[in-house]
Amino acid sequence: MHVGEVDARSAPDELLARFHAVELACHDELHPGQPARSAEEAIAFHRHQPSTHTTCHWIGDGGTAALFVHGPKAAFLQLLVQPARRRAGLGTTLLERALARCRELGVEALRGEHASASGAVFAAAVGATDEQRVVRS
Repeated sequence: MHVGEVDARSAPDELLARFHAVELACHDELHPGQPARSAEEAIAFHRHQPSTHTTCHWIGDGGTAALFVHGPKAAFLQLLVQPARRRAGLGTTLLERALARCRELGVEALRGEHASASGAVFAAAVGATDEQRVVRS
């Protein structure tokens, strides 16, 4: 399974648009009832992260990961896999890349979130701990 690292600050729009495509495939699970952001917004978000922290991006066929490191105790991960591509190891591979980078950077704690039952199963399978719930009504 090929997962490649992407320099979002210099990547072509077509490559960053693939992040948006994965985001759209997962959108209804993540943000039910809310409008999706445009491809242009997603591209700008990934390309123009603040220079005050480290940002890393990975992409595979049907999945993406973005790591936002604000310091050794404040690292956040957005990992998305299109529903049709799940349960084939892509999420685990993306997570492994992000965790390896966290170790390189000395990150002590990594935070992420899940919004579906399948996300909860994945989080538990990789040893994540639920510690906070966001309930929308």
